[in-house]
Amino acid sequence: MKFRIFFVLLFVGCLPFTVSGQKLTANQFYKNFQTITNSDSYKSADNAKDYSRLTDFYVKLIGMYNQVDDKEKPSLKSLMGNGVYYNAACYYSRLKKKKQALEYLKKSIDFGFKDIEHIKADSDLDNIRHEKKFKEIIKQLE
Repeated sequence: MKFRIFFVLLFVGCLPFTVSGQKLTANQFYKNFQTITNSDSYKSADNAKDYSRLTDFYVKLIGMYNQVDDKEKPSLKSLMGNGVYYNAACYYSRLKKKKQALEYLKKSIDFGFKDIEHIKADSDLDNIRHEKKFKEIIKQLE
């Protein structure tokens, strides 16, 4: 019952930000990010290595980011590159969804993630490591 109540509250809490045309501030996005990533549901999915549920969380965050006012997006660049897009790439790779994994890895780099050694060693990316596009991304960073 608590689980259902949490999701209802989370949904209702985010509802004002999903109305078409309504913009989020960077601060509102960050608060939503904190709420989601600190939630019991997120932690449970993370502990269970439920990559499908985890990708759902990150897709939701990306959707919220797209609703942030363009003037405020630069302040979220590091969070999006180092956190949201990179983690989405890792989870999609774990699910063997290579196209999405490579897309989000590229986005993470476009948003400033440049830790090439981490990318080369991260086992979460093993499923895309031999892809041509992965090698192109690495070469772009070198």
